Amino acid sequence: MASDPQPTRLSETNLSGEASSGGTTTTRVVAAVLLAGLLPWSVQTFAGGEVFLRFAWGGVSFEPAFTVQLLWSYPVFAGPPILLQWATASSCWLLALASAVAGRVRREDPRLTAGLLVLAGVANGLVAVEFGVQPTRTGSPTGTAAVFLVAGWRYWRALDSRCDD
Repeated sequence: MASDPQPTRLSETNLSGEASSGGTTTTRVVAAVLLAGLLPWSVQTFAGGEVFLRFAWGGVSFEPAFTVQLLWSYPVFAGPPILLQWATASSCWLLALASAVAGRVRREDPRLTAGLLVLAGVANGLVAVEFGVQPTRTGSPTGTAAVFLVAGWRYWRALDSRCDD
């Protein structure tokens, strides 16, 4: 005689209705969101062959010498609008990371995490496009692709778990 599966108690689910599996799901989500923010958000190249890697936390330049400059050392509010967009993208990613970490204590709404990642991707994409339209420069929005992939994976996974009922 087959036994019926035990129903999941409310305390064992997060806000998306997903059953907790010892934290492995939330660990994967946190790792994916973290990794999306640690990758270069854009690769910016200049006509002379110089490369600038823009991350959520700052930038790395290799010409004329290896240089690292942190985001908060730029004049975010007094400088060009592209700096404010960069800071906005970074802030949205940090909030998405905080939302994903909240999932470790079953307080995450995956729609919020995915939405913040999409906003980070849009803001980052605008920075790369704005940089790329300047003469003798190109900008490849690698981070936009990464956060969109994580947001899509996270959002579709949450929808899929609701459809299993």
